[in-house]
Amino acid sequence: MNTAKAIKYYTREEYLAKAMASPVKLEYHNGIIIEAMVGGTINHSKIKSDTFLFLGNSSKKCQIFDSDMVVQVEAYNRYLYPDMSFVCDKKVLTDESQLLLLNPALIIEVLSPNTKSIDQGDKFSWYRSIPSFKEYVLIQSDFMGIESWYKEEENLWRIQSADKTEQSIHLHTLGMDLPLKEVYKRVSFT
Repeated sequence: MNTAKAIKYYTREEYLAKAMASPVKLEYHNGIIIEAMVGGTINHSKIKSDTFLFLGNSSKKCQIFDSDMVVQVEAYNRYLYPDMSFVCDKKVLTDESQLLLLNPALIIEVLSPNTKSIDQGDKFSWYRSIPSFKEYVLIQSDFMGIESWYKEEENLWRIQSADKTEQSIHLHTLGMDLPLKEVYKRVSFT
């Protein structure tokens, strides 16, 4: 007796209808709809909100969007909710609902134990297929540390990292520094 449950596949249109009507965030992964990861730790929440406020108040160059904005990764047929995304040109949305963002230049993810491997691996590969995407920043939530990848030219990415309070990460896309003391100002590691 076969007890395996059949996987249901959805069209893009079915996903959009479900996403617009859903009280929870739904991601789309090549036909499969899954609930986006929610319920991060208190450190995750503090880091995300403090970073968002600092960059939102400091950046004059780009528009910042929080994790309510879906980023479309057309090449991989994915619709994802990054913690923060930045658009430096006029934002391009794929539909009238203003739900799907096509042209982020910078994406920031705050890592948690549950999302770390996909954020560092598959998501980075997927995001790199977006023509406007130039910079990816990963912020640790269980210890002090930030890594940033910046696209210097096609298929050439530079990495920088910082792990001390007095250090900063330069955000090339925004033309400014992100001090670790601002990111981690309300966080204590035990």
